Amino acid sequence: MRAAFAAKVWYTGEPASLRELLPRLTMAVAQSRVRGPRTRSATRGELVRRRGTSTFGAKAFQAWAVHCINGIVTDSVLEHCPASRLPQTPAPLKVEDFHTRSDPHAVERQAYYNELRARFANSANGSNEFVDQRGRVIVWTDGSCRPVQEHVRAGSGVFYGRGHVRNTALPVRGHMSNNRAELQALLHVLRTGQRPLSIRTDSEYVANGATVNRLDWRARAWFRRPADALPIYHADMWREVDTLLDARAPGTVEVVWRKAHGLRTHVYAGLTTDLDVYGNCGSDHLAAIAAEEVTAGRRTELARLVQQPESTYV
Repeated sequence: MRAAFAAKVWYTGEPASLRELLPRLTMAVAQSRVRGPRTRSATRGELVRRRGTSTFGAKAFQAWAVHCINGIVTDSVLEHCPASRLPQTPAPLKVEDFHTRSDPHAVERQAYYNELRARFANSANGSNEFVDQRGRVIVWTDGSCRPVQEHVRAGSGVFYGRGHVRNTALPVRGHMSNNRAELQALLHVLRTGQRPLSIRTDSEYVANGATVNRLDWRARAWFRRPADALPIYHADMWREVDTLLDARAPGTVEVVWRKAHGLRTHVYAGLTTDLDVYGNCGSDHLAAIAAEEVTAGRRTELARLVQQPESTYV
């Protein structure tokens, strides 16, 4: 509860009477004004600590709030909690949880996608990538979670254009879920792509999280239920996404949602575009490769599948 309250005051500035009690500088800003190498505290963005605090003074808001915020920055808020109160790993998905569904639009979809491949596969610029009207490189991300050989496997796909060197298929580590696969794809793009980017995802969870929800989560110290010390799902990844997005200049990176597996009716409804349907197919294809092909001893095979010239999309 304390950590969530302190984070809200620090990041939102409300109430102003309490925000005025907190330091105005982070360690990074303070050390930038003096000569010498930056310490680890500055690199992490911790707040300037008050020195010589008495036992009574340590109970004041300006003392324990700084301690809580620095704990959030260093991911050590829960280090003194008993094991029974620590967040538990979600139950793993089982093969029985998945159900195969027939596609009533299969014929229409196949014809439409063949048309898009013929239209866009060789229409990108010389580097096999697409650029939006503001000069940002367009990249599509997707995640896949499915049963493979009696086990649940998840993978992420990143698609820039046919034959692009940055096309990537990534296996998911840890908890296997579609949301984690979608989020991992976004995180990979932010880690590796330093140019202005327009990131297109078919996950509302990722699009809303990157544009709006992360600000609320950060103000709650990344807890979804602060009273019970329950962090948001995939907090480890969202914290890094938040840091990477804040490090970019305003307007240089956008994360937008586009309809998954779109058809012409979705284009007419404004839910996607022909180009985004094509790009979504490419990222979906890569995510499926990562989920289905990444088993023990198949890492080399994965790299070959991503870059093979005869592949439909990549």
